[in-house]
Amino acid sequence: MTTVQIIMADSRYASELGRLLLRDGQHRVLHLDALDEAESGVVVMDSHHFQDLSLPPCHPDQVVLVADHQEALLTKAWEAGLRSVVYADEPIQTTLLAVIAAELRLLKSVGLPWAPPAPA
Repeated sequence: MTTVQIIMADSRYASELGRLLLRDGQHRVLHLDALDEAESGVVVMDSHHFQDLSLPPCHPDQVVLVADHQEALLTKAWEAGLRSVVYADEPIQTTLLAVIAAELRLLKSVGLPWAPPAPA
C-alpha cells in the first residue's frame, strides 16, 4: 500500500483524486495542508503549495505537481528536480497516471515488486 499526500487548495479536485486512488484498495490517501516529509510515498500538490515551499522536496521524483500554465513555475519545478507535472486543466485521469508513475519510481527505488491493482 502506497501513501499519497494530496496538498491542494481545490477541494473538489483533491476529493475526486482521493476517491480514484482509494477505489483500488492499494493507496492510503492523506489530505494535508502542507508537505509532511516524515511520510513516505507520493505527493500531489498544486502550484500554490509548491510555490510556498521554502526548500525543494527531499524526493522530487515522488512529487506530482498539478500546475498552472506559468513559465516561471515550470522553471522552478524543473530546477527542483520534479519529474511529473500535470496541467490543472487536463483530465484528472492524467494526474492519476502521473501518481502511478511516481509510485512505480518509488517502488523501484526501494526494490519492491509492483503488481497492478485489481479491477474495480
